[in-house]
Formats: sequence, C-alpha cells, structure tokens
Amino acid sequence: MRVSLRWLEEYVAVKLPVAELAHRLTMAGIEVAQVIEIGDFWQNTFVGAVADLQRHPNADRLQLVTVDYGQDDKPTFVTGAMNIAVGDKVPVALLGAELNDAYSDTPQRIKLKPVVLRGVKSEGMVCSARELGLGDDHEGILILDADAPLGTPLQDYMGDTILELDLKPNRSDCLAMLNVAREVAALTGERLRQPATQRIDTPALPVVRVDIKEPKLCARYAAGVVTEVTIGPSPRWMQERLEAAGMRPINNIVDITNYVMLEFGQPLHAFDYDKVDDGQIIVRRAHLGEKLTTLDGEDRTLEAGMLVIADPKGPIALAGVMGGLDTEVTERTTTILLEAASFDPTSVRRTRQALNLPSEASRRFEQGVPPELVPMARDRAIELIAKLANGRARSHAADSYVRPQQLPDIELSEADLSRLLGMEIPLTQAAESLRPLGFTYRRQNDRLQVTVPLHRLDVTCSADLVEEVARMVGYDNIPTTLPAGPLPEAAPDPLRTWTDRTKQVLVGAGFAEAITYTLTNAARMARLLPKGVAAEIDDELAHRVADTVLPLHVSPLDLKNPFTSEASALRTVTLAGLLETLANNLRRQTSDVHLFEIAPVFLPVRAKLPEERRILTAVMGEFRTEQWGARSENTFYTIKGVAEHVLRRFGIAEYGIAPVAHPTFHPYRAAAVTVRAGEEKRVVGIVGEINAEVSAGFDIDQRVLALVLNLHDLVAQANATPEFAAPSRHPAVVQDLAIVLDAEIPAERVVHEVRAAGGKLLESIDLFDVYQGPQVPEGKRSLAYSLTFRAPDRTLNDAEVNTIRDRIIFKLQVSLEATLR
Repeated sequence: MRVSLRWLEEYVAVKLPVAELAHRLTMAGIEVAQVIEIGDFWQNTFVGAVADLQRHPNADRLQLVTVDYGQDDKPTFVTGAMNIAVGDKVPVALLGAELNDAYSDTPQRIKLKPVVLRGVKSEGMVCSARELGLGDDHEGILILDADAPLGTPLQDYMGDTILELDLKPNRSDCLAMLNVAREVAALTGERLRQPATQRIDTPALPVVRVDIKEPKLCARYAAGVVTEVTIGPSPRWMQERLEAAGMRPINNIVDITNYVMLEFGQPLHAFDYDKVDDGQIIVRRAHLGEKLTTLDGEDRTLEAGMLVIADPKGPIALAGVMGGLDTEVTERTTTILLEAASFDPTSVRRTRQALNLPSEASRRFEQGVPPELVPMARDRAIELIAKLANGRARSHAADSYVRPQQLPDIELSEADLSRLLGMEIPLTQAAESLRPLGFTYRRQNDRLQVTVPLHRLDVTCSADLVEEVARMVGYDNIPTTLPAGPLPEAAPDPLRTWTDRTKQVLVGAGFAEAITYTLTNAARMARLLPKGVAAEIDDELAHRVADTVLPLHVSPLDLKNPFTSEASALRTVTLAGLLETLANNLRRQTSDVHLFEIAPVFLPVRAKLPEERRILTAVMGEFRTEQWGARSENTFYTIKGVAEHVLRRFGIAEYGIAPVAHPTFHPYRAAAVTVRAGEEKRVVGIVGEINAEVSAGFDIDQRVLALVLNLHDLVAQANATPEFAAPSRHPAVVQDLAIVLDAEIPAERVVHEVRAAGGKLLESIDLFDVYQGPQVPEGKRSLAYSLTFRAPDRTLNDAEVNTIRDRIIFKLQVSLEATLR
C-alpha cells in the first residue's frame, strides 16, 4: 500500500517529521518498508503559464513557447510538444535544473544547459510527466490545473512523500487511506477528519433491481444509478493521488471508483446502465461452460461455482475480480450503474487463481471487506460522479443486505493485559488506547465490554484487544524481563538428532545439502518412470522398496487452492526435485555435483491427515575430481559405499545390500538396502544407478547414481552409544578361502553364512576376487575371500583356526551347495 502524505493530510494533520512518523507506524505494527520522496530533485523548476506560442522558423515539428513564471523575464524555449495552448499552466525548468532523461531506458538524470535547436537558442524547457518522474507519459507537456499558483516552486506545489507499507494479511483494513489516517491520528493524538458524504434518497427512474442467489458468497450488494454523466479525464488532483498510489488514471468514472476504493478500502465497479438488460443485477454461480469476455479482451470459459454478476441474458462480470467487456463504460456512456458489494474471500480467491487475474480489487476482497462499508463507499462515489462528471444521482434504493454484519463484543480485563503483556496496564489506560482506533466500550466492574469497529475484521478475541493496547502503548515501551524459574528440560527428539548427524556425515563425504520444493505436481513425479512403464510393481522386493521410499504407485494429495499448476500437490517422493536440481547444476557445467536432501514426503491416508515420512535422498553425477585435477568415475559401488557409511554411522552392523529390479533404476545396477529388526529383515531404502531413460527425462545425459533411505526406519534401529571394544594385543591369523557356487547367489549371502559359522573369532571377511570363465562350470562363479581370525586374550593356534575354517566350509556346502576351488 502506497500512502501519499499530501493525500493523508486531508484526513489528519501530520506534524511529525517523516522519519519519526514512519518509525511510530512501524512500531505499532504497520511496517513502513520504504519512504519515497517525489520531487526531491525539482530544483529551479516552477509553475509557469504559456504566454505565447510561435512556429519555429526552421522546423515544422517544433514551436517556440514563451512562458511566464512570475518573474520579470519571460524566457522562450524550443519544444516539440503540440498539446499546449496559450494560458495553460505548465512546469517550467530553468538552466541548472535536473530532470529525468525521457529517452533513456534506465533511470538517469540530466542537468539543463543552453542548447541551440535549428538555429534558435533554448535555455530551459517545459516538462512532461516522465521528465519529472511522475509517470511514463512523454507524448506531451504536463498540463497543470488552471488554479496552480504562478511562480510557485514545483516541489512546493506537486512534491510529495510516499510511505510504502508492508502490510500483513491481518491488517487489510490499512489498504484504505482513511484507516491509515485513523492509525496516525491514534498514534499522534490528532483528530481524524472523515469526508462528509451527502446521501440523496430521491427515488426516480431509471431503477435497478438486485437479486442475490448466493447469500453465502455475497453478504451485501448495493447499487446506484447516475444519469447524464459526461465521460472525460478526471481532475489533475485526483490523477496525482492515483499515480502516487501506483494506479494509472483512465477516465473520470473509472478513476472515481479507484479513488474511493483507495480511500475507503471498498472496491467498486461501474457498468454502463444501458447495456445491463432490464436494469436487473443477479448474483449467482456460473454455469459450467458459460463464457464471458472480460475487460482485458480475453474470452473466459467459466467453471461451475465461480461467482458472477449477471443480468437476465448472462454473466456481465466476475464477482470481485473483473468486469465484462459488454457492459464497459465508454466515451458514449451517459448512465452509470454503480456496484458496491461484499463478496466471500474464498470465492474471489478461487476465481482469481483459476483465471490468473490479480487486481487491487480482488486483493481487498480476498482479505475481507466489511458489509457495513458498502453503502458508505457507494454514496461517496455517487457524490463524486455527480460533482466531477456532471451526473445526476437518481436512486440509492437498491441495497440487498442478506447477511448483516455482527459487530462482536469482547470482554477485556486487567488480568488479560498483565498475563499477555507482562506489564500492568490500568483498564482506564487500555480504554483510552482503544478509543482513537474506533473501538467503543462500557465499563462493567473490573472489566471492559468492547465493541469492535466495523472495519476491524481481524479483532475477534481478547488477545486481539490486548495486541491493540500494546500497539498504542508502543512495543518498544514494553519492559524486558527474563523468564523466572528453571528452564524446562528439552524433550528428546531422536529423529531431529539423527537428521543433524546424518547431514554432518554426508557433508563430510563431499555432498552439499539441497532444499527443494515440497509442492510439486503429478507430471513431475511421473518422470521418475520410463515411458510406457506402469507404476505398479510385481517384484516382491521392489514392491517393498516402493512402499518404503518410492511410492510412485500412490496418487499425490492435490491442493484445493494451488498457487500454480506447477505446485498443485504434496510430493510423495523427493527424488524428482533433487534430479531437477542436479540437472540445473550440470547444465551450468558445475563439476563434482553431489547433492543430498533430508525432507518430508506426504502419503495419503483415508479420512485422516497424510502420513509424513522423512526421507534421505542423495544423488551424484558420473564424475568426481581427485588430486591434481584427475577425474574418476562414480559407479554403483561409489554410492553403495556412501549408503554403508551412513548405516555404520547409525551404529547398524547387520545390514544387507540385495539386488532389486525397480523401474526408476538400472535393471542390473540397483540394490535394496535392508536392516535387521528383530527376526525380520526390513527394507529401508534403495541404492544404485538411475535408469538412463529416466535421467534423459530430466535432461541429464550422463550416469546418475542415487540413494534413497527411510530415516524413520534407520532411527528405529540406530545404536546411539556403540560399545567400545579394545583392540586385541595378539596377532591375527589370515587365510584365504575360494569357493565355487551358483552365479545367482549374491556375495552378501556368502558373507552372512561365513559370519554365522565363524563366530566371535572371525574378525573380518573381505572379498578380493570374483572369477567366471575356464576351469569354472557354466552358471557358476568363483568367489575368493580373505578371512581374518583373532582372539582377544591369546594367540590362536593352527588347530583352532582350522576347526573354525572347516565349520565355515561345511556351512557353505550345506546352505549354498558351494565347493572349494
């Protein structure tokens, strides 16, 4: 909201310096984000009058303008503007004045110097709005009002200060100049001056009838008719105020509706009465497939349920959003039908979002417009139309008020003030703080019964009243006190603790944390599957992976009111967002792109809030840079090593890496990650290389490796305090063991059987060779392991080691049908 101080001073005297006023407003919760000075560079620029106009002797498109600016001399300038006449009041800039360069695309200032144009010397100029920084118009000279005082410095006449307010959603009442003035009056002790509106109650033809079919979506609709209007430009003072507020002047009727909206906070709309069938207004929902051409010239197909303003023939406006082209006010309009209404915020927001039609009017309706404001704004606008467009007000009879606004009564006590503010404020002082803001009250023993003013829709309970008192007292005047008593102990949060630890582990492993959007859409998540591949998975292990970390078969939760189609659902997977981030970095030729994210996903649960899971996702490109700039390839074993590193840091010793066929991953380079939970092997994630077709769908033309783990399952099995085992002081015995077994048996199963048979004396087992070829039967392969045996209290002899080795061989023969090589 842009607040012009010149305009504001019409309602309240502003005696404070601008900086002090901005500070007080900010400390009262009305944040002043920026102070803009208009005309602070208008030095040596005055209000002048055109005394004479002559053709340029050497140029057909130039003329000589002689101006009177209240001094003895009357300088003559060369100008190319043709919109001025003798007697017009215009801005006159003399030598040394600084103006905006009207021909530059970027804002920059020029200092006026004497120039010779086609043989005629010019020592100044008459100015356009763009040169003065008052707008983009450079087609002609800015014509001032006829009563502009001759010779007055232009800064004194037109200069202004703009307070740009950063309003929070609960203070939408300050989208009105009058309510900002009320705040200033309350903070400074000045008197509020409200514009006097003369109401005309003489019914006469033509008349207008209002029929509200949807009372839940339209609490009140008031209309008025003004005849014999003359369409033309609005007066200069109104244009200046609209421009200061960031709005473009159009014509007197449209400008008046915008002016009253900025003044009262009540949006208005003007129809051409003669184009409204039978003078009848119907407020109803749109029918499916109905069409409306809006004021921007776009043909809109309406959705069923959108609130529209209609006449008997069909829709003529989108309620609270935009009017229709067929009933637009044009230069030929002579009779105005003026609309003032209170529409349901949710209905307006849905229509605006569906059609992507933001406006100042919809912004106000979306945050709530009090129904009691409707007739006041309508009457004010009709009065201005009669005054500035030579119209005649004919009827104010149309006012359908189907859901009267209830002004809440709220009880306030000193105990409420003390409890919420931490300071003692007498009820008398609280009452005096509330009164200038428009609150009324009556004293009942040790309490106040406070009635909320119609414009404060945000005040609904005693805590809100306490906040109003605090604003008037001043937040900076509330004393600082330290909490009394011991601080409560922090509740343990294992998920948060392990999340922080995991981030440290991955950063230490060379990964960078990424944060992607929680909101996504179904199309983005569908890219995680190759084209033509269904989300349903038949493989039992892959199905468990999908249920745990990649539920691509689950339809995402769609938002009822999405901001955009790109962010229309809650994600069920995090991998898609991270692959997009990886692709963005690779396109910019970033090297060593290793990213991770620990973030929630949301799975729908019937008739309940969605299940929220925290998922660890990590991705890495094909290459990494090592010492001396050498590049190494990342492979399946690289990302597998990252997964094992994370599991070990969780204190999980018993885990498994088993091959799995998941459509998002390469068919032969992916594995399910399992951990032991009691007697059960629980799937906690997947690790491997992304399917090349999936990578291509994200515009990635190199190998991508990914890790996805369910953090909840890892935390459940985590060992926060692993037991310390002192290293043995005795030497180890190392033996090699080579076996031949079916090629389909994973090496991880061999390790499991060897560990089970080796017992506590088997310190480690390492695979150092895999062989398939001659001397090994077809369908078989050879695996060679290095076995390390060690006892904590003695040196093992050969007999002990051979006994354990024989037990291991027997176990492998029985369980896996393996043979020694």
